[in-house]
Amino acid sequence: MSLLSSLRSEPESSQEGPLRILDVDDDEADAVFDALSSKTTRTILAELHRSPSTPTELADQTDTSIQNAMYHLEKLEETELARVVDTQYSSRGKEMQIYAPSENAAVVFIGTDDRKDGLFSMFKRFLGAIGIIALIGVVLQATTSVLEAVQQIPEEQVASSPNSLVAFAGAITTLVVSYVSNDDSQPPNSRGTSPVLDPMTRKTLLTTIVLLTGVCATPVALAYSPAVSGEYYTSTTPAETTGSEANAGVPDVSDETVHVVVKGGNPDVREALSDQLVTKFNERGATVEQHETIRSVSGSLFVVQLTDNHAEAGGLTPSANFTTYFTYVEYGNATVARTVLSHEQTSDIGPPLFQKNLPGRIAVGSFVFERGSPDLTSALNTIKRGGGDPAVFTSEVGAAAANSSVDQAFDKRLWT
Repeated sequence: MSLLSSLRSEPESSQEGPLRILDVDDDEADAVFDALSSKTTRTILAELHRSPSTPTELADQTDTSIQNAMYHLEKLEETELARVVDTQYSSRGKEMQIYAPSENAAVVFIGTDDRKDGLFSMFKRFLGAIGIIALIGVVLQATTSVLEAVQQIPEEQVASSPNSLVAFAGAITTLVVSYVSNDDSQPPNSRGTSPVLDPMTRKTLLTTIVLLTGVCATPVALAYSPAVSGEYYTSTTPAETTGSEANAGVPDVSDETVHVVVKGGNPDVREALSDQLVTKFNERGATVEQHETIRSVSGSLFVVQLTDNHAEAGGLTPSANFTTYFTYVEYGNATVARTVLSHEQTSDIGPPLFQKNLPGRIAVGSFVFERGSPDLTSALNTIKRGGGDPAVFTSEVGAAAANSSVDQAFDKRLWT
């Protein structure tokens, strides 16, 4: 036997073996009754169920001698009510065994045969309920993993997503059906093994798992129906846009330099919006310079201010909601840009009154932008798209806000 450290590894008094059922007229039951006829033996067994102990510790706990404690431990070992689980050495180097209860909990049965069958049925129902709870936990954990994985599915694998879910649901159902379809005639073993589930418990288990699988599969099935577009709901309120008096029509920025400033809001949305503004003005033939602050420039000035910002790009329900204020100042006057933006953000004092002597054209406006929603609709769209990519969602939000800002600032209805 190998020498172990004198420091105990804290063995447990757990009983994980099968239930041991003893008939009152069995020889084993006689031996158990004989061993437990002594109060000292019963006290030692109770102490072992509280914590594994050495004979010396048990002697102290039961106020008896070590020799007497050893005598009662031997009786408990002979009847399989106690066992040696570890060994340690005392400070003097003496080997000491550590005792604990048997791995198998024991029940002594007194009654008729039909009542004995009833006892087995009770244990079947009890074990069946535990099995159902455990399997439900496994299914829920697996479902959570599947939903997390759905968010990470690449775009090119969208078509295979429903097939993957069907395969997952089919595998779970097949395993359960295989398990509950065992031969109902298999008799319970009265000793050494746990009883099998009865037919009613099996049917209940099967029904529970099938229902859970259906509940988990329903959202994905709905997502891939024609009723779900896969596109996030997007709303832009009509802009309240005001333009200075001018009779030269829509400003022409081709072959000119437009200085762009984007302030406030989510940094990722702000960056995406700035990039799209560059694209929009390049399409109009302009050269674009970007700045972090509003300042007077040689050329035209286009400023966007984001407020009341909400942007949640991750998860199954990405959403964004914010107010966008914008202004176009044809001759790049920073003071004018700051003044009209500040005036626009004070919604209860009416439209700005532009000075008659200001050179060039000026436009200012605002709108509320909303994309996605924190509800089931957004979740279904995310699943339909094959997962949620926060970077893509943020880019789409910024691009949409930029498009609306430029389109409404240069709307011909504003300038004619």
